[in-house]
Amino acid sequence: MDVLDIKSVPAFVADQILSLRDFVGDRHAALTRINDERRLSWSAREKAESSLAELKRRYGKFLDITKPPASQLDEEIARHAAVVRRCDARSAELSTMWQGADRLRIALEDYVKENASALVPFEGPTPQLLDGETALVGLERVARRVRSLQADRIAILAAPFPSALAKKRVKAQLEALAAGARPDVADILDRLGEAKFATVPLQTFGDSGNHVGVNSIDVLGLLSWLFPKEFEARLAKEIDGQAEDDVALDPAQRSARLAVVDADLLTSEREEAAFAELAGQFPRADIDPRAALKLADSAPAPRRD
Repeated sequence: MDVLDIKSVPAFVADQILSLRDFVGDRHAALTRINDERRLSWSAREKAESSLAELKRRYGKFLDITKPPASQLDEEIARHAAVVRRCDARSAELSTMWQGADRLRIALEDYVKENASALVPFEGPTPQLLDGETALVGLERVARRVRSLQADRIAILAAPFPSALAKKRVKAQLEALAAGARPDVADILDRLGEAKFATVPLQTFGDSGNHVGVNSIDVLGLLSWLFPKEFEARLAKEIDGQAEDDVALDPAQRSARLAVVDADLLTSEREEAAFAELAGQFPRADIDPRAALKLADSAPAPRRD
């Protein structure tokens, strides 16, 4: 379904999507024209080169390259080569603009489709350039700020967890393993049969190379049941040997720091989008859609992780 056919999409969002589509369409049409012009000039140059080569083959050393028709063919070759070079340069420039704008269009349309019913306009202050700052200078300034905040965000997500929390997780894991591997002695009591030990599925390869499913005694679970304290103590020792508690973050600390960075990041990306518009550009494709579409902070945040 076309995003613009969704009734809950606000008019101001639809207008921005339409403007972006127009830009993408115009650049694609221009690229098509330029590529057609290049193709014709390339073909004409090859034809002129073939004709000149035929003259050289026919007249050899007696051919005067400075006089017609050889000189005319040489000029035609140079003219068409210049057109090809001009088209290549313009095509590269337009391709970068078109591809960037199209990636932005796709990202924004996907976001709008997913969150059409929760799009509220931003009513905060309009980002302002610093005194004496041009749009391009301001854009580069906030782009540096965004990159710094993105690096901070990555560092927060990459921070280790505290050793105390890791030990709690290990204890719970071992308890679950032990509970799952506890032997069943009911058959011994009922019929003097055999104790039943928990098994885990294994995957092996048969003679023909196909997967064959087999079961094996749950050794890890059985050890957790037999030696719970010893197992936990050894794992705790491993944790202590690798822990980095001086830089560790627990889930609450991680969430709190991410909230601060994300709020600052959105503010900076609002400036980035505004200054890009002042400079006659579109923002980068992976910018927060709330910044690009001028949506409120309360609109759903994009998935960044």
